[in-house]
Amino acid sequence: MLSLMSIFKKCFWFVTLTFLITDVRSALGAEVHIGVASNFSHTAKLLSDAYAEIGNKKPKLLFGSTGKHAAQIQRGLPIDLLLAADKERPGALLERGFGLAESKKTYAVGSLVFWTKRPLFEVSDVLRMIATICELDFKIAIANPRLAPYGVAAREILNLLYKENECSPRLIMGENVSQTVHFVKSGAVEAAFVPLSMSKHLPDGTTVRIPTQLHTPIEQQMLLLSSSSEAKRFYNFILSDEGRSIIRSNGYDLKHD
Repeated sequence: MLSLMSIFKKCFWFVTLTFLITDVRSALGAEVHIGVASNFSHTAKLLSDAYAEIGNKKPKLLFGSTGKHAAQIQRGLPIDLLLAADKERPGALLERGFGLAESKKTYAVGSLVFWTKRPLFEVSDVLRMIATICELDFKIAIANPRLAPYGVAAREILNLLYKENECSPRLIMGENVSQTVHFVKSGAVEAAFVPLSMSKHLPDGTTVRIPTQLHTPIEQQMLLLSSSSEAKRFYNFILSDEGRSIIRSNGYDLKHD
């Protein structure tokens, strides 16, 4: 059986080697990899474009659910910076020895909308309107709460209307928010809970913003996972006035606004 000291030494050299490899990649001008939550994909592309316009190399953006990114990072996926859809997974990664603690910061606060391609009558009470949809036996798509924080928020809203799991037969789970949008576009479901940031890119229909007090705040945090100087520059650009302006104009709140 390995002694505690032996395990500690192996962990130490693993972490040291990881940072040495990262430094070599950075010195050689290797491509920087950014893990991006699906809801933030459009905004991340705009940030990347603006970053390149001021003379920097575009990072490689990898889109997917925050849950999947976190799992892949722990299995060795070379991501330099994670733009998560929550604050829990960056925190969990830090606890497991991944990332630079001082880099864990909130870069955006998200909101939800309820969207359907069907034209609906206006109802002043948002919850009542959602309840009406459920009562019509419509199928509703939400992102998988185990992988996506926007799915957690959607589940919380439905739990305000129904006993837990009462609406489950009507729910279709998407791996991420992009897949929930696809479900509605394809006609597989009638409605979906999607991020406000994606709402202006949706086809015609009915879009209703969900009051943020109806669910736990969707505080999105980022975490540097390597010592890459290029990743650090992009990280700083996100926090700059220009970066924050791009984020705000695409449907997000900023924690310190």
